[in-house]
Amino acid sequence: MLIKELKLLLITLIVLALTACAENKNSSVEQVKKTDFENRSPTLNRINEPLLIAPMIEGIHYCDAPQHLVGVNKETPHYKYCANNEFSMIKQLKDLLNSLEPNGPEGKVQVGYTYGIAVLGLYDKTPDGWTLNKDKITRIFNNIQLVGRPTVVYFLMNHFDTASELSKELSNDKQNLMQLANGEPPIEVYFQAPIIPYTLSVDETIPVNKYRFEALRALISHYSTLPEEQQKLIHSFTLAGEIHHMFEDFQGGMGKFDDIKLTDYSKHSKQEFRYWLAEKYATLDHLNSELLTAFPSWEAVEPPSKNIRTEALDGFYQHVDSYSHGMLPIFGWLWDKNSNNVRNIKIYLNGEYLGNADQNLNRLDVYQAISDLDTPNVGFRYELDFSALEPGIHDIQVVADTTEGEYEMARQKFAYINREQDQPKKIKPVNKIKSLAPASSLDSVRYYVDHPKPLIDVYYNPLAKQWHLYRESQVERFITYTWKEALALGAEQEKLYSHQIPTYLNSSWNTVLFATGQSMRTESKYLPGITLYGGGADGDITKQIYPAMKSRKYGVPEYHSQQYKSYEPSYNALMTHYYGNADFVSPYYMSVVPDDIHQGDEAHKKFLIKEGNANYGSEYLYKAIQEIARD
Repeated sequence: MLIKELKLLLITLIVLALTACAENKNSSVEQVKKTDFENRSPTLNRINEPLLIAPMIEGIHYCDAPQHLVGVNKETPHYKYCANNEFSMIKQLKDLLNSLEPNGPEGKVQVGYTYGIAVLGLYDKTPDGWTLNKDKITRIFNNIQLVGRPTVVYFLMNHFDTASELSKELSNDKQNLMQLANGEPPIEVYFQAPIIPYTLSVDETIPVNKYRFEALRALISHYSTLPEEQQKLIHSFTLAGEIHHMFEDFQGGMGKFDDIKLTDYSKHSKQEFRYWLAEKYATLDHLNSELLTAFPSWEAVEPPSKNIRTEALDGFYQHVDSYSHGMLPIFGWLWDKNSNNVRNIKIYLNGEYLGNADQNLNRLDVYQAISDLDTPNVGFRYELDFSALEPGIHDIQVVADTTEGEYEMARQKFAYINREQDQPKKIKPVNKIKSLAPASSLDSVRYYVDHPKPLIDVYYNPLAKQWHLYRESQVERFITYTWKEALALGAEQEKLYSHQIPTYLNSSWNTVLFATGQSMRTESKYLPGITLYGGGADGDITKQIYPAMKSRKYGVPEYHSQQYKSYEPSYNALMTHYYGNADFVSPYYMSVVPDDIHQGDEAHKKFLIKEGNANYGSEYLYKAIQEIARD
C-alpha cells in the first residue's frame, strides 16, 4: 500500500513539474512587482473597453504587390523570399502577434497592430494621369480581415508620405510645399529617409491636396461598405499623421532657439493669413491700431519674416524669432536623489514670485548622460510672458524650494528691448532680491538651467504673436478638416484620433518650430492621439500637461519608453495607460521583414522592439508588452 501511494505521489510531482515547465515556456517574461498599481482602479471599464496594444508594423506591404517586383533581379534574396511566401506577409504578421498574445485578442488587454497607409502610394500612373488604384484599397481591407486582429489604421498624409512616384513628382512643384521665408521648402531627411514638407492648406485646388483627400475619401467610403464584423476589426483611425510646421535640421534641430527658420511663407499660407486676420480684426484700421502696424491695404499685409539681430527691417512688424510673440522660456533639469527634498522650482522676476515651473518633463539627453540616473523625467520649464513688462533689463531668479528652505539654481538678467531699440535701462526690483545659498550646496541635488542664456535680448512684436497663433491654427484646421471628411463618409466619431507631437513635454524643445499648441486642446473635436517617447511614455506625467488626456479617451499612435537601465519603467509606463483613459497604444516599431534581408538606417533600428535588441530598452518593451497582454 505504501509503495502504491509513493508511486501516486511521484506521478503527481512529475505532472506538476511538467505543468510548471510548460507555463514557464509559454511565459518567459520576468515578473515585476506591481506595488505602484495595487490601489488603483482603471478609469475605463476594461471588460467593455480593453486596452489595445497595436505595434506599428514595418513590412506589411513588403510582398504585397507582385507587380512592384517586375524587373527585379530574380536571384536577389528579396525576390526569392517574397516568391516563397506567395507575395504575402500575413502569416508572418499573425505569427508575430501570436508571440505577444498566443490565444488571440481576448481579455482586458488585447494585442492588435497598426496598419500604416501612405495615401499617395495608392495611385498609379496611367496614360490619363495619376489614377487611384482601388484594388490596392480592397487589398488593404482584405489583409485586415485575413489577420483577424484589432487594427489601428494610420492615414499617412504628412511629410513622411514620400516613397511613391507620385510623391516624388509632387515634391517638384512648390505650390504643394511649405516654404521658408526665402521661398524655398525645407527639404530634410529623417533617419536617412527623405522628408517632403507638404502644405498645411486644405485648399483642394492644390495638387497634393486633390490626391490626399481623394484617397482619404476612397478609403473611408470602402470602409463604410464593409460588413459589420469587418468594420469591428478596425479599432480606430489616426488622422493624417503628425501634423506640424517644418524647420531646418528636422531630426536634430528641435531644441534650436537662435537664428531659426520657420514655415509657412508660401503664397497660399500668406493669403490665408490675411483672411485669418481680417476675420479676427474686421477692419484694417482695427488691425493697425492693435498691432502697431501701418498697412495701407489687406493685400499689403505680410507676415513677419526677418530677425532684427541679423537683417535690416523695413519696419518693426517684420521681426520674428523664438521670442517675438512675447514669451521667454526658462528651462533646465533637476535631479533630486532624495525625491522628497525638492518640492517646487520657483521663478522670481525682479524679486517678485511669478509661479512654479512645470516639472517631471522629458530629458532623455540627461538620462543618457548620467549613468546612475534612473528616469528621464527631470526636466522643468516655465513660460515667462514679458510682453506686458516695461522694456529694460530684468532679473530672473530660479529657486529650488526644498524641505530645508530655498536655494538658488540660477540668477541672470535679460534685456527686453523696445521697438525703437533704445538703450535698455535697469528695472528696479519690485522686492528685494533674495540672497540664497546655491542649490549646488545640496548633496542630493544635481541640476542645470539651460535657458535663457545670460543677458539675452528679446523683442515683442504683436504681429509675430498673431503669426504664431495663425500657424497653430493651420495645424488644427488641417486635422479638423480630415476629421470632418472621415466623419461625413461613415467613420464613427469614437474611432477618430489625431496623431500629434506634444512638444512642450520635452522641456528643451522650441515649441514655436512645431506650432502644435492648438491641436492639443480639450476643445478639439477629434479624440486626442499623442506621440509619446522617453519619459513622456508615462501617461500620468503627460496628463498633467495635457488635460485632454484626463477628460477624454485618448490614443498613443506612436510610443517607445526608450529606457534601457531597468525593465520596470517599460512595464510601469504601459500600466499607467491601462489604468488611465487610453484606448490604444501603438509601440514603435516591430517588423515582419526577415533579419537576413532587413535593411534600413542602423540608428533607426535601435527602436526595433524585439528580443535581444538592448538599444533604448527595446527588448524590455517587448517583454512588457508580452507580460501585460498575458496578465
